[in-house]
Amino acid sequence: PLSAAPLSPPSLFLFPLSPFFPSLYPSLLHPPSFSPTAEKKCNETFFLCSNGVCVNETYLCDGSNDCGDGSDELNCFVNECLSIELSGCSQECEDLKIGFKCRCGPGFRLKDDGRTCVDRDECSSTFPCGHFCYNTFGSFRCGCADGYVQPPADPTSCKADSDEEGFLIFANRYYLRKVNLDGSNYSLLKQGLNNAVALDFNYREQHVFWTDVTTQGSMIRRMNLNGSNVEVLHRTGLSNPDGLAVDWVGGNLYWCDKGRDTIELSKLNGAYRTVLVNSGLREPRALAVDVRNGYLYWSDWGDIPHIGRVGMDGTNRSMVVHTRITWPNGLTLDYVNDRIYWADAREDYIQFADLDGANRHIVLGHDIPHIFALTLFEDYIYWTDWETKSVNRAHKSTGQNKTLLISTLHRPMDIHIYHPYRQPQVNGHPCYTDNGGCSNLCLLSPGGGYKCACPTNFYLSADSKTCLSNCTASQVRREGRGGEEITADRPQSVPRSCLLSVSP
Repeated sequence: PLSAAPLSPPSLFLFPLSPFFPSLYPSLLHPPSFSPTAEKKCNETFFLCSNGVCVNETYLCDGSNDCGDGSDELNCFVNECLSIELSGCSQECEDLKIGFKCRCGPGFRLKDDGRTCVDRDECSSTFPCGHFCYNTFGSFRCGCADGYVQPPADPTSCKADSDEEGFLIFANRYYLRKVNLDGSNYSLLKQGLNNAVALDFNYREQHVFWTDVTTQGSMIRRMNLNGSNVEVLHRTGLSNPDGLAVDWVGGNLYWCDKGRDTIELSKLNGAYRTVLVNSGLREPRALAVDVRNGYLYWSDWGDIPHIGRVGMDGTNRSMVVHTRITWPNGLTLDYVNDRIYWADAREDYIQFADLDGANRHIVLGHDIPHIFALTLFEDYIYWTDWETKSVNRAHKSTGQNKTLLISTLHRPMDIHIYHPYRQPQVNGHPCYTDNGGCSNLCLLSPGGGYKCACPTNFYLSADSKTCLSNCTASQVRREGRGGEEITADRPQSVPRSCLLSVSP
């Protein structure tokens, strides 16, 4: 690697500064200027000869002309650090066999002039704080969001100040399981599943949602956290629903289907199903919602791999990450720091960026063979890995303290932290209080607003609140929920959406 501090050219250090001969060597008091860029031709353990040749520092001042121009034997053992006028170092000076190096103390970095130390902004370079970071001269301090506290033993950390203990829930193909954040108390939520892939929860209602993906027919189900009251929300019109996301403000359920190349949604009880995105998707994999800003994010590992986002009402669609990305799998959001995290199963990295994709930062770039899903809480990111069949965690910004929490018999799939802080409320949002006055779907919009929407084969009336049917009266079958499950005696001439549930 290149030296952080530029090597000083031999021409600067001809003789030691002597109080007896200052007039004989004025160049020592006023050394000639030099280009730091030119000095970086040699790495940290090599010396740059006057003729541009690099020789190992162990060959300096050994009586042998290793440079070929003798510059490796000139001005040996002169301590320029004894005079700040000679060195020009603003902080620390390290004397070398020939020349010297300027160095900086903790919290500072060396400018390109090779001499001047300036403040290092740790907040934007090393991300040392769990939540908020405030740069100070030569240092930094950390702060926590409301609802979190700083442990006295670690002022960079933020822990939830809550009576609720967070835990992990994850899909394991044939099971849904839960485990404590340290890997202890590994227990079963549900068994007897076919191929559970995607997973999410609604903390307020204590519901768990998951997709069961098979070639014979896929389903989206929900149950109570204790495993009771299992319901099928959707069983028709599904192919490979690999991603699932609960909108806990609008009361909606979003999913992506890589077989249909769509992003769809319904109410949390399965009613009012409609399509949100039906173009530009190839292999949509994971979903995450930002209810505070009204956006839905997804990962797509198709022929144009990217992280995309769209308003939860279907507006303002864009790609936020589309470079240096190959197989984006896991996806999660840091609601405190306004970051999006994703894992690339081909490039083997975990990165985060601002919510618009700017300011990317690598958290881990090795020893993560095949990440499938990601989640985040407090100071840690958690992920499932197909190749190692394990659940792991590491510090969410530095990647340190990487730990294997549990090993599993089958490939672990989706994973989430079950805690109320992972579903922060948006106080006073109309979709939360009275469904925004919408007769069917209330969809959050970017910027804090909302829009009413209708299920397929229905349209919004002039009041922009009420949905009217495009179906004839004889075509509509009203069901309390899960109306799409009833497929027997369905007339082929009746649009399938007319048979969907149209009342909660």
